Amino acid sequence: MHPSYFYGRGKGNREEIAVPLEQSEDELVDSDEDNEVDVNLDESRGSSESESESESESDTDTDTEDDTLEFHKAKNLKWQKKKNIPPVPQWKGSLPEPSGVSEPVDYFRHLFHREIMEEVVRQTNLYALQRDVTRPLNVTVAEMEQFIGVCFHMSIHVLPKTRLYWNPQTRVEMVASTMSLNRWENIKRHLHFADNNNQVPGGDKLFKVRPLLNFLNDSYRSIPMDEMLCVDEQMVPFKGKSQLKQYIPMKPKRWGYKINMALCTTLMCTQGPFNPLASVIPTNISHKLFFDNWFCSVDLQILLEKEKIHSVGTVRQGRLAGCTFMDDRAMKAKGRGTHEEKMTTHNGVNLWAVKWFDNRPVTLLSTFVAANPTTQVLRWDKKKKEVVRVSRPNVVAVYNKSMGGVDLLDSLIALYRTKIRSKKWYHRIVFHMLDMTLVEAWLLHRRDCQSQMPEIAHLPLLDFKIQVASCLCMENKVRPQSFVPPDPVRRDRTDHWPLHASEKGRCKMPGCKGIVRSKQI
Repeated sequence: MHPSYFYGRGKGNREEIAVPLEQSEDELVDSDEDNEVDVNLDESRGSSESESESESESDTDTDTEDDTLEFHKAKNLKWQKKKNIPPVPQWKGSLPEPSGVSEPVDYFRHLFHREIMEEVVRQTNLYALQRDVTRPLNVTVAEMEQFIGVCFHMSIHVLPKTRLYWNPQTRVEMVASTMSLNRWENIKRHLHFADNNNQVPGGDKLFKVRPLLNFLNDSYRSIPMDEMLCVDEQMVPFKGKSQLKQYIPMKPKRWGYKINMALCTTLMCTQGPFNPLASVIPTNISHKLFFDNWFCSVDLQILLEKEKIHSVGTVRQGRLAGCTFMDDRAMKAKGRGTHEEKMTTHNGVNLWAVKWFDNRPVTLLSTFVAANPTTQVLRWDKKKKEVVRVSRPNVVAVYNKSMGGVDLLDSLIALYRTKIRSKKWYHRIVFHMLDMTLVEAWLLHRRDCQSQMPEIAHLPLLDFKIQVASCLCMENKVRPQSFVPPDPVRRDRTDHWPLHASEKGRCKMPGCKGIVRSKQI
């Protein structure tokens, strides 16, 4: 499989999906084929790194043979012009029936479960003792949940400095009444995820957060995989000092940590970041995998096809050995909608390469779908100043429908991102993973609601995050009475809250004849 890891420096340069952040979370998730992916990616990474990578690939091509897969690297393939409609392999998997709708905090705790929380608490207390044995932190699981809940509230009530949440003039009650400023800053200062004594010089660059990432990767893998999967890059915004920081000009956030992710078409993570991609996708049940030209190559698609993982991706012309298409100028002269298709067979695998000219040329490579049947799409013609119909190959339609989940997930995370500043480089990764876990929990909640409740009753992402944050701050914790809490907090048997009724009633205390409007649950 393709070993795409988190780290590795480079200056990739490619276009991304244009998703306006002003959209609501429901509009982002419900975006369909009409909001098409701009697949003009075949030449957009034209950086020096891309050229050197293509040269290095061609230089390292050998005729070696893998005894397990009987695989020969693609070299000097014979491409032919053929117009056929390959049969689409039937998916042999299935998705479980949605369960009953649970409380929002239960979905978050299912992914960020108690074992993770206990390990974070243990490492944080250990790090505090390593710094100063006379000043133990003694943080508990309940306090760590409150710390995360406060971070979520800070992502909703955005202030320029964290101390303003406790300032009398800008006080945010849910933050200030949950934990004191000194305690919150003390936990943040000692927040740790691995024992520094076990770190090897020159070893894992992500040692500081590796245990947390491994836990979350296992949690994401527990989410059932859909038939359609997509792989793409994600940026964790960061401008501080770090060897892992990269600069990618065409990303919405240009500076940060680049990670690779595999998602379902429902935007839910099936393979978490920081690990080799596609290595956990079940074989021999005909999953369909989509990726862009950063990953796509003939050799990769053949390896995937031999594992019965069918794939489609935009591809760079230099990776199609022996394949030549019509010149870009000639295609432009013929007009928008012009396409050319070629087919080859290598190692017993059929591959279809299609070049299509829309507003720019794009080349796609597939192992299960070809150009036919074509469809008509609407495009705006600048010269005629009117909407015209343009012919679109089937492989482009399939790619547009199933690709782009990572960019939509980025947009959902960016709506309410935790922007807490820290001098520790790995804190930015931790807060990003917390935000992503909450979005994944909301998507699981949304999936269960679709078959159980009318759409008008579905919780928006903002309300979902508020409820999770409130439960983490108050559930099973002693707290002051200031407002009506969520249902899980009222039922946790800790500092019970009264339920205000609309009708009057008699007091149930023996001997009391008073009239009350509240009752205990």
